[in-house]
Amino acid sequence: AHRTGLTMVAVHGRKPVAVLKVRDRAKSLEREQEALASLERLAPHTFSAPRPMGHGVAGPWYWSAQEVVFRRPHRPVLEAAPAFFEEVSAALAGLLPATGDGVPAHGDLTPWNLRRDHRGRVWLFDWEDWGLAPVDADRAYFSACSRAVGGPPMPTDLAPGAVAHHRPVIETRRRNASPGVTLPDQILAAFDEVEGR
Repeated sequence: AHRTGLTMVAVHGRKPVAVLKVRDRAKSLEREQEALASLERLAPHTFSAPRPMGHGVAGPWYWSAQEVVFRRPHRPVLEAAPAFFEEVSAALAGLLPATGDGVPAHGDLTPWNLRRDHRGRVWLFDWEDWGLAPVDADRAYFSACSRAVGGPPMPTDLAPGAVAHHRPVIETRRRNASPGVTLPDQILAAFDEVEGR
């Protein structure tokens, strides 16, 4: 609800050739291409990311293209080791070094953006929101989203401030959600598990 645009798969004949994102602003798409290009050079060990295929403008719309990864069913990842989150941050460090304001973070690390393919390979998508965040912010958000959809309990060792970083955003989404949408409520309940300890 907080983003205008759409995502689609471009096909040639019956073969998918690219995942296309279309937005009314260029910045997030340019940033995503920048992150994907950096990840392509680094080749992380704990996850893979799609290959960037470029970005541009068409009339009033901005577009970004990346490789199609899945051709068979895939599933969300509901648990990830701390080393995974450390590698995500390290992979972004070349684009945005850690400062007193935080560490590099994906910014939208959820089970629906972290997928396991039919071979067992883990893929991380949706790099539009990367930037600086408190230590453990990615892990806190991923854990809360995973918990919201039936995943494991929240970690007990999250850094102070990790949950507080995301709570205002999710509260806003809850206020703006359509009637009957309960995901923001479930994410906030997961945050409450941590803060209630």
